[in-house]
Amino acid sequence: MYLSVLYSVKPTGEELIITAAYALFVFALIAPPNVLLSAGLTVEQVCHRLLGNEDLFFTAYHLRRTTLLYCLFYCIPLGYFLSLRLFGNPGAGLQNIVGNYGVVTSFAFVIATWTYIYLTWYSHGKWTGHPTMKELKKIARKIPSPNTVATSDEMEFLQSHRSPRGVVSSIDKEFRMMEKFVAFAGRGLTSSWSGRRIVVTPSWILYSHRTKFLPISQLFDEIQAVVVATRCINNQTLSADDDEERESSNPLLGSGVVMATIRIVDTRNGACLLSFDFPANEIESFRIHLRCQLVFAQGVSLEPSIIQRFLEVFTAAIHENDPIECSPSMELEKCIGCLTTQTNVALRHFCGSSECGSCKCRPMWCETCLGRWFASRLANTRVPTSDWLGSRVPCPTCRSQLCVRDIIPLRKLES
Repeated sequence: MYLSVLYSVKPTGEELIITAAYALFVFALIAPPNVLLSAGLTVEQVCHRLLGNEDLFFTAYHLRRTTLLYCLFYCIPLGYFLSLRLFGNPGAGLQNIVGNYGVVTSFAFVIATWTYIYLTWYSHGKWTGHPTMKELKKIARKIPSPNTVATSDEMEFLQSHRSPRGVVSSIDKEFRMMEKFVAFAGRGLTSSWSGRRIVVTPSWILYSHRTKFLPISQLFDEIQAVVVATRCINNQTLSADDDEERESSNPLLGSGVVMATIRIVDTRNGACLLSFDFPANEIESFRIHLRCQLVFAQGVSLEPSIIQRFLEVFTAAIHENDPIECSPSMELEKCIGCLTTQTNVALRHFCGSSECGSCKCRPMWCETCLGRWFASRLANTRVPTSDWLGSRVPCPTCRSQLCVRDIIPLRKLES
């Protein structure tokens, strides 16, 4: 009887507008667009005081973050029924049938789930029931006994701290290190979710996405990274001929459109522990920080893109220039483009052309990042790829025009 009445009810115009507006709000909460990301209107930014400092307490931050998101997601039905109750017509449409039952039921659901999360997950600050803490306990049980020969300092530390707390300390300590690989929204990962991140440290592969935080050990887990597929950003599988044709017709496609699907696999049982899409031009940096082997599945290969081929020629061209010799005491900073490679080029007016300016900027870039800047400027102005090497672009800092002959490699003298 009640079902037949419910099926016969048609939502009013107000309810349709409220439903559409609430759906947009929920979508912005789950996958915030770039406008909200740039404005800092994300759950992580709004609740940063509650979540704590990620740089200092990485694991605790993600325990709180995932719990907070679970609590917010469980409130979505309650928010919807409250919106109908506040802004809808109580005497017509769905609100006339549901009335206050929707609010009461969803409120009871929120109270029940929050109580469960507090008692079971949080457990008076111990987080014993949290899914991530359960994974940390599994990792702690895999740590070899102190009698086993340690293969690294981190392994020795874990052998003397065979507990989830020791695993957390190891993860937090290595995340604070500069030598790590990080991919996130806007740098590598295609998802716009601000909390999604892949971090590779000497001992750990750390993955966070929405309500999930997964640590994978590189020290004693038998794992392998496998590239299982490559594709374009428009979901078309790449072939060498198609890649060349598309990139020649549109230089913008040469930068970052080739994506590789990578899976972290347990070699003992073949189970997939983690799967994500990754830019092909970042694979080499990713491989450097892996302890395990990175292999390509049968039939999968990466054809070099226009950008990658240009970087090879660009690097060879600037190494033909006479280097600037630096004293051994001179400290070169990290490249401000990638923050990982040491600065290895300087911008100086050595070509003698009047069309190039005189750049006085201090060395701040590595050759790869400067090559990418070079290519991106030319791609934006639709310069044919055949003319890229002989073209001029503005300095990233002072905007003086420069060419390849004005990019001088740095060479440190031996002490």
